[in-house]
Amino acid sequence: LAQALVAVKSRRCVRPTRLAAMGIIESVLGRVVHRLLMPKAVPSWYADKPCLPDAHSDSLLLMGHVGLQVSDLEASRRFYVGALGLVEVRSDGKALEMSAGLSGITLRRSSDAKAWPGHLYVWVRDTKAVLQRVEALGKELGQDFVEDVHDVSADGAADALELRDADGNRFMVNKAPRGYEDGLRRSIRGGEAPEGEMLAVVEAFHLVPPGVSMQVARFYRKFFGAAVTTKGEGWAVHFAPSQAFRQTLCFVDDEEEVISMESAHEICVYVAEEARFKAVFDRCADAGILQGDSAWAAALKAQEFRVSQCFDPESAASALEFETLVRLSSHDDCRLAEPGAVGS
Repeated sequence: LAQALVAVKSRRCVRPTRLAAMGIIESVLGRVVHRLLMPKAVPSWYADKPCLPDAHSDSLLLMGHVGLQVSDLEASRRFYVGALGLVEVRSDGKALEMSAGLSGITLRRSSDAKAWPGHLYVWVRDTKAVLQRVEALGKELGQDFVEDVHDVSADGAADALELRDADGNRFMVNKAPRGYEDGLRRSIRGGEAPEGEMLAVVEAFHLVPPGVSMQVARFYRKFFGAAVTTKGEGWAVHFAPSQAFRQTLCFVDDEEEVISMESAHEICVYVAEEARFKAVFDRCADAGILQGDSAWAAALKAQEFRVSQCFDPESAASALEFETLVRLSSHDDCRLAEPGAVGS
C-alpha cells in the first residue's frame, strides 16, 4: 500500500490539499489502491465489467441534480458546459440546469454565492480532454481552475483531477470505468445516447460542523427510510440506480473550522414508489419542514415537493438548513428509464 501511495504523482501540490486528503483513496487512486485495499472486491469499479457489493435494501433510487450557487451565470456556463462538459438543459437567467448522465448540476445565481462546503466526485469520458479545456479557459480568463492533477497509471496520465470553479465549488474528476457508458446508453429514458463529457455525479461530499453529520443521518433514515451508514468521520446516504452503479451523499464532521449552519445548496432525490413518496411527504408535513404548498394533492400532481431543512428527529430541531427536492421517478426530469437498468 505504501508503494502504491508513493506511485501517485501530484503535479501541483507540495503538501496534500485538504480535499485530496479527504477523498484520495476513493476518488483519486482508483483501480491501483482499490485492488490493494479491497482484494475481495475485484473486479472493482474500474474493471471491464463493474461488480459492486449488493446495494442496501433501503437505498434511495437516484441522486438527481446537485444545486450550487454562482455569482455569474454566464461565466459559469463557460466552465461547466464548455470545459467540464455538462449538457445544458434549460436556463431562465436566474438558474442554469445541466445534465451529466442520469444526474446533473443546477446553478443558481446569487450576489452572495457560497461555495459547496466539500466537493463533488464525478466521472467523465476523458480526463485529459477535460484538463486541456479547463486549462485553456483559465488561461483565457486569467484564472486557475486546476488545483491538482494526479498521475496514477503513468507520467502525464492525468488519472484524477482536482478542479475548482470561480466561486470555489470543488470537483474530484476521474475517467468513467470501462463499460459504464454502454450501460448508461441503455438506461437513459427514451434510449438516447449520453451527451456531453461528464457521465455521472457519483458522490456529493458535504462538510458540516462537528456532531451534525449524525443528526443529518438520522433525518434521512427516519424521514426517507433511507439506507445510511457510517463513512470515515461522517455518514453516507446511499442511492442505487442499478446493480452496476451507486451514488452517495456524504455528510462529514469538520474539526478544523466552523462552518455556517445555513446552507444555500440543495440535492434532488428520486424515489421509485408512490407509497414511499407519500410516506416521506407525510413525515415532513408533520414536522412542518415542507417548503411552499403543503397539500398532498399538489405534490402528487407535480410529482415533487421540497423540504427546507434536515430535521433531527431525536432533538426535534433543525440540524442543517439544506434543501432536498423529492421527486417520483415518473417525473418528466428523471432520466432513468427504469430502476436497475444501468449496466445490466
